[in-house]
Amino acid sequence: MTQGTHFESLAEWAMGLCARDVPERVWQAARAQLCSVVGSIYPARHSRGGASAVKAALGLRTQGQATIFPTGERVAPYAAVLANAALSMAHDYDDYLFLGHTGHSAVVAALAAGEEVDATVEDVVLAQIAANEIAGRLGAYVAIGPQNGQLWAHIHLAGAAIAAARLYGLGAQA
Repeated sequence: MTQGTHFESLAEWAMGLCARDVPERVWQAARAQLCSVVGSIYPARHSRGGASAVKAALGLRTQGQATIFPTGERVAPYAAVLANAALSMAHDYDDYLFLGHTGHSAVVAALAAGEEVDATVEDVVLAQIAANEIAGRLGAYVAIGPQNGQLWAHIHLAGAAIAAARLYGLGAQA
């Protein structure tokens, strides 16, 4: 690992994470999180907010390989993330990882990017695990202070960026 900022060190760790380095209990927790987040998406499709999120994503008129789950529509990854993340939050059925509701970004971004590059399930879940770790640590950094609670939305930017960077094959310096 090179000397650099703390964020550069975290990025190097996230990009270098190998499946063999992940304990089985973490794989199990990640699979449960994936099922939980995807499961929270489907009941929201009939809510007013959920329908609006899907309409907004479809209104972007994108093309791609990522799926808006309840409708099956194939769109660009960012449009799928928009719809699926909003749907996953609509009924507040979201997961909670230590210091953050990371599933909204870790799961849906990994799934969207994974579909775009035709990744294996293992690669998608490994990207999700890396995203959870980085987003959770970022949540821990701001646990005490003005960004605590609902103002933690920025952890999703980091989580989604890590998941996508792994699946798109970007390096830590990207």
